[in-house]
Amino acid sequence: MNPTQQPAGWGQGAAPPPVKKKTSGCLIAFLVVMGLGLVGAVGVGIWLYSTFGDALGGIGDLAGIMMKARNAPGASEIRARGCKEAMVIDAKEMLKTVQRFEEEAAKREGRAPRSRPLSDDAEVVLVCQAEQGLAPTCESVAKAYIAAVHPKGKLLASVTTGGSKNAECTEAFDASGKSLGKRSGVQFPTP
Repeated sequence: MNPTQQPAGWGQGAAPPPVKKKTSGCLIAFLVVMGLGLVGAVGVGIWLYSTFGDALGGIGDLAGIMMKARNAPGASEIRARGCKEAMVIDAKEMLKTVQRFEEEAAKREGRAPRSRPLSDDAEVVLVCQAEQGLAPTCESVAKAYIAAVHPKGKLLASVTTGGSKNAECTEAFDASGKSLGKRSGVQFPTP
């Protein structure tokens, strides 16, 4: 074939044969590393979920309880008594969540779970965080809640100042508002 001749099939509308592309060694290395990284991330995710999944769910439940407590019936009436922050916590719901933490801890430690009672078997825990010198009494907090909600069971009121570091009072009450006595503090069990 002389240099002026074209191979057969050229010049008749046919495209020249495709040139084979070679895959770069860097690209292959990058894809291998990315694949290994993805497999590792999935493995770590599975391990984290199997190890801490229940605890993470418990933390979510606890956050939900606190959000609900801030907007529960009676919370705005407690805030009106001078509380910067007020929560009405369903004690049974809180205990269920705290017990979930306890069961998970017991499982990790290879022991039987312990029962985590709340002091006074209160049905409701009233929490008031106020400014120093402006804190209402526990009785005032309890009466505001009772007037708004008309509860049927015992309640525990706690007033703190200084970002809940200083307990001003903690006192138990029956549904009518009669004091059942001062307490040393809200005895929420620690997870």
